[in-house]
Amino acid sequence: KPRTEEAKKESGYGRRVLWVRQDIYFPVKIEFYNQRDKHVKTQLFQEIEKVSGTIHRAKKALMDNLKDEHKTYVLVTQREINGKVDQALFTEESVLKGSALQ
Repeated sequence: KPRTEEAKKESGYGRRVLWVRQDIYFPVKIEFYNQRDKHVKTQLFQEIEKVSGTIHRAKKALMDNLKDEHKTYVLVTQREINGKVDQALFTEESVLKGSALQ
């Protein structure tokens, strides 16, 4: 549950329930509940792989929106850890213009 009422308002969720792999401390499933404690979304992570040292990431993620009956599937085909990123992408102007996405 969110620690404060402010955090609760910002998140939009009343609570989350996580299933975490004990060997690598990585979440494999997250259930999201609204402010009225109704289960509204479930997120599943699959094909978890070690990417660097003790860092693990999922290659596949599925978000199931139970309220809207909509699913979003994410497949990561390439990943770079600690790569060089142009700091100009993080300026307010760049983000507002959307040039960071080009």
